[in-house]
Amino acid sequence: MTRAILLTVIAFLALFLVVDHSSSEIVDYLVAVVNGEPITMSMLEDAMNAFWIDPENLPKTTKASLDQLIDRKLEIQEANKRGIFVTEDELSSELNRISSKFLSKESLYATLKQRGMNLDDLQERLTEEFMIRKMVERKFGQFIRDSDLEGEATDFFEQNKTKFVIPESVQIDQAFFKIDPSPDESTKEIVRVKAEETLNEIRKGENFSKYTGGGRSGYVNIDQLLPTELAEAISGMRIAEIKGLIETPMGYYIIRLNDRRASRQANFNEVKDQIEAQLRQQKIKADLSAELKKQRETAEIKINDTFK
Repeated sequence: MTRAILLTVIAFLALFLVVDHSSSEIVDYLVAVVNGEPITMSMLEDAMNAFWIDPENLPKTTKASLDQLIDRKLEIQEANKRGIFVTEDELSSELNRISSKFLSKESLYATLKQRGMNLDDLQERLTEEFMIRKMVERKFGQFIRDSDLEGEATDFFEQNKTKFVIPESVQIDQAFFKIDPSPDESTKEIVRVKAEETLNEIRKGENFSKYTGGGRSGYVNIDQLLPTELAEAISGMRIAEIKGLIETPMGYYIIRLNDRRASRQANFNEVKDQIEAQLRQQKIKADLSAELKKQRETAEIKINDTFK
C-alpha cells in the first residue's frame, strides 16, 4: 500500500466522525480527503463565512465550498512543493489590511470570537492564502508583461467608466464596549450602564482616546465598515454629531462623525493600477483553472458520498 493511499485510509477511519467525548456528541465529520489531507464540514462552513474575503468571492453553497477547498488543498500542496513560505512582515501587512476594515482591534477580536475563531486561526488562514497567491504569481504571473496590459486597461475604462466610482468615506472617533458571547442580562446591563456613562462624558467634551478601544480612525469607505450597524448609523449623521449607543452583536459603540467625503466618478489615472491588476488576475485565473483541472485528474481525491 502506497503512503498516499495509507494516509487516505487512516484519515477516513480516524476522522470520519470527530466526537466530543465530554458530551458524546458528534461535532464534526469528514467530507473529503485530498492526497491524504482531510476536509471537514467545519472547514466548509468556515470557508462560507470568511468575513475578510470579498463577499462576491465567497462560496454560497456547501458544494461550492467543497470545490473551492479541494482546489485550495491542491494549491497549498503545490506551494509546499515549491518551498514557498510567508514572512512575518508579509503576514503582519495582511493582518493590518484586514484590521483596517474594523474601527478597533477589539471589534475584530469580537467578530472572530463570534465565528468560533481566534487570532491564531485567522493568521493560519491568511498564511495559506498568501502562500497560494505567491505560488500562483510565481507559476503564472511572471509571464504577463505590463506593456501587454496598458492598451487593454485604457479600452476597458472607456467602455466601463460608470462602474468606477470612488465610494463615500468617513473619518470618525469611536469608543467600543465589548459584550461577551451569550452574556446573562445582568452582565449585559453593567456594560450598557458603563457605555451610557461614557456617552454622557463625551457629550460634555471628554476625548474618545481616554477610553479602552477608543480613538480616531483614518478615512474608511463606508461600504467597508464593520460591523454593518455602524455604516447604517453613520449614513444619517451630520458632521460633528455624536451618536450612541449603537448596539451590535459584539457590543456597544459610541461614534462622532468628523468628516465625510462624498462618492464620485473616478478618473483613469486613479483606477489604472486597479484595472491592470484586474485584467492580470483574469489572465492568471484562466491559466490556474486549466492547471487545477489537470491536477484533479491525477490527484487522490476521496469524497463522502453525501457530497457527490
